[in-house]
Amino acid sequence: MVITFAQTGALYLSAAWLSMIGASLLAEAIVASEHLQRGSLDSQLIRLGMRFAGIAIAIGFLIQGSYELGFPTYSVLAGLGVGGLAVALAARDSLANLLGSMLIMIEKPFRVGHYVRVSGGEDTVENVGFRSTRIRTPDNSLISIPNNSVVNATVENLTLRIMRRQRFLIQVTYETPREKLEEADFGH
Repeated sequence: MVITFAQTGALYLSAAWLSMIGASLLAEAIVASEHLQRGSLDSQLIRLGMRFAGIAIAIGFLIQGSYELGFPTYSVLAGLGVGGLAVALAARDSLANLLGSMLIMIEKPFRVGHYVRVSGGEDTVENVGFRSTRIRTPDNSLISIPNNSVVNATVENLTLRIMRRQRFLIQVTYETPREKLEEADFGH
């Protein structure tokens, strides 16, 4: 009886583990077949979705295994629900950032390499991850902004402008002849 109990438990634990590994491999196959860049938003979204699907299937195997082993299924589900609620409350900010990154992935207000204005600063987007967006400033600093903040801020995508006004400061010396200044035609 103990051997049968151990075999059944090992079978369902193995099935749960294999479902998670299989979902991960399937996600990588989809990313490779679509020729997506490894760090792109679309590939990360595919991986995340498949990971959630693998976890859901694994939980199904574990619940079925607990039922066959004689554990009260409703108690296991209630325990998972309470545990999930505790984890969700503890990881509230992480979940907000994850939802923010999903909104960025779906709406695509900017992409890596775009020049954007966020919270008054103009910067180049270097990476958009699940937790944060990394932006390179003109003085070569790398700033990580939580995706929840990016979604709630006004983001102006300067790369998508048709034209852009620039202001230049040109200094000339007093010795510059008037004819040279007229040739430069600064006003037009």
